[in-house]
Amino acid sequence: MLYVQDGIADKVIAMRAGAMAEMKVGNPGLLSTDVGPVIDNDALNMLREHAERMDREGKPIAQVPVDEADVANGTFFASRAYELQSVSPLPREIFGPILHVIRWTRSSMKSIPPVTD
Repeated sequence: MLYVQDGIADKVIAMRAGAMAEMKVGNPGLLSTDVGPVIDNDALNMLREHAERMDREGKPIAQVPVDEADVANGTFFASRAYELQSVSPLPREIFGPILHVIRWTRSSMKSIPPVTD
């Protein structure tokens, strides 16, 4: 989960999308790989189901491009990012290669007391 202040959100989201366009999914034994496989088919299926839901309920930001030859054998899932209005659509912690982004405004933080040491 990435919380980003509304005033800089567009720039941060654009930079995140640009970085994701440069990432590579594939064999983790290669130095050129940024994202390797997820642990097993159960994890892969959970991520696929969640991504399908986020495609409907969230606002897609970006998805890492995939060369099918690089992911032919294994449990690979292309990293994705989605913008959400709140954490409400998340039924539980979603690990790994899915980033959720929520904008916040300074006025929404007024009710949070300052941290003191």
